[in-house]
Amino acid sequence: MQLEITRELLPYTCGYTAKLDVNDKYPLGMKVIYEPTAYLFDAETFLICDKDSDESDYLCDTIPFPIVNQHEAMHAFVDSINNKRITNLFRYLPDEDFGKVFWGVFDDGGENFCAYHRFEEKYRYNIIIKWCEDNNIPYYIKDPDILKVLEYRPY
Repeated sequence: MQLEITRELLPYTCGYTAKLDVNDKYPLGMKVIYEPTAYLFDAETFLICDKDSDESDYLCDTIPFPIVNQHEAMHAFVDSINNKRITNLFRYLPDEDFGKVFWGVFDDGGENFCAYHRFEEKYRYNIIIKWCEDNNIPYYIKDPDILKVLEYRPY
């Protein structure tokens, strides 16, 4: 059996679950909240489930599914640009300011914004591939769109 790397695997690398919180205290009566979530991968069945779910109790041979922190992807993107001015801008920023400055620079609604998101998608796929290789999980990719993403070079 081999793991097919598909688009459906990407959300598991985010490490959170979106949930709807319905409460009158919110202006619209509801709000989407993101709860930290760890996912487990069963090496026998290739199932992925929430670590705290009932089904995780029945799985025997589990390993944690990789999580990519968004700041990790942002730092990797800055490093990939290979631009001294950009590198120096981000080099000494404290983590609490990094995201704000990052989006101030790259959230132009155009080319830079799209370049980051293509990079992040490729980065997440590469993390899954490395995780498969590190854990001796046979995998394959047949989706031509994913193969195209993996060929992407940002700058």
